[in-house]
Order: sequence, then structure tokens, then C-alpha cells
Amino acid sequence: MLIDCDSHLFEPGDVWARYADPADRDVALRMTTDELGYSWLMWGDQKVTLAEPHIPGKVDGIGQYRQRMLQGLPSTLNYPEFAAPYSEPDVILRHLDDVGFDAAVLFPNYGITWERTLAHDLRATLANMTAWNRWIADVAAAGGGRLHPVAHVSLRDLDWLDSQLTALSSAGVRMALMAPALVAGRCRTRPLPAPGPRSSTTASRPCSTSPTNPDRSTTRGTARICWVVSTRSAPSSSGRRRRSPSPT
Repeated sequence: MLIDCDSHLFEPGDVWARYADPADRDVALRMTTDELGYSWLMWGDQKVTLAEPHIPGKVDGIGQYRQRMLQGLPSTLNYPEFAAPYSEPDVILRHLDDVGFDAAVLFPNYGITWERTLAHDLRATLANMTAWNRWIADVAAAGGGRLHPVAHVSLRDLDWLDSQLTALSSAGVRMALMAPALVAGRCRTRPLPAPGPRSSTTASRPCSTSPTNPDRSTTRGTARICWVVSTRSAPSSSGRRRRSPSPT
């Protein structure tokens, strides 16, 4: 199995709107292309990040692409056409066959870029995570046990988390990631509070970045998920950037 932190599953430009609940489509992310041909990840009218050409062995191409954009020159890349193969399970499966791998873990591509921008809007955050998680359930099914996409979750709403883990587990998704940041002002290495009377799940502790915590999974209800903790720096409650210790 191929496990590579740069093995990304690219989100199609309309995936968030297609998979979000109808009532949440007003806060769904989307990809748009500007008048010069540059594609952007958008949230409402806000540009979240530029969609760049990540081509193995051509690292300089990213900087050159940004320089063209900053100079007001037209894009030389049809990004939707470039990114499409990285979104299609059948294409990914053929690539695995070509390089001799039985299976691969697939991480979100834009999921690691937008969470900070939406952090102040919990409804938008959870709606877009839900959309990704629903899409990867379809990807996992199309992969026939060979594609293992990683879910995107938050600990800010435990009822929502319960429902997501149950659905993901039923779909065969066994991994999830979350940002390395405080959760509602609390360190996530502390035990989760017991569920309220409306929940039938059992309280448990999620995987943390503490090197002294060997438990890398959590059980809530019938779902068992391995946590993959992102190592990108994230803001603490004070607004300062902090980096969690590397998990072991």
C-alpha cells in the first residue's frame, strides 16, 4: 500500500455544493476561474487559495505560475483539465497498476488549506467537511477496497462527529484527519466529555499528537476510526501560531 502525505485526492470544483445539504449550499466552497484563466478556491466572494500546478519533479513550476499571476499575465494552465485525473477513481486505480501498488491512502488536497479561513463559521466548516466525507464514501466504493481516502473532521461538535464517524465507518472509511489546534479553547489531549442524554454513543479519547499516547484510534458508537493528525501549524486560542509535536 502507498502511504504518502503528498498523495492527494483533488476535489472537483463543484464537489462541496453537490454533496452538501441543500440548506448549507450557500456556504459551500467552490472553484472558479478568473478572467486571466487562473482557478481559485472560493468561499463566497473570498479567495481562499490559488489552484496551482503541482507536478512531480517540477517544483519551480509553482513559483513560476504565481509570478505570472502577480505580473498580470494570463494563465498557461487549464487547471480543471489538469486536476481532473487526480479526482477520478478509475484513473487513480490505473496509475496504481502502472506503478505496482495494490492500494493507496488519499489525503484531501484543499482540505488542508481552507479550514483556517472558515474557522469562525462553524456551520460552514462542518458543511464543507460533510460534503468531502460524503464524496470520499463514493470514492472508496469505486475503489473496490484499493483506495483509502482520509476523512476530514472536527471535534467542535461531538454530535456531528458521532454522525460522521458512523457514516464513514459504514462506508468503509477508516482514517480521518483534523487540524492541530485547540478545540473550543481546550487541548485535544484531554478526555472528551461524556455524551449528553440524547446520544447513545460511549465517550472515548481521540488520538492526540502526544508522543506518550500510543492509542491511534477512537471508538464512538459502532465506528472505529484511525486519526491522522495534520502537522500544519494552526492558531491557538490566543491567535499565535503553534505547531503540535510530531506524532509517533
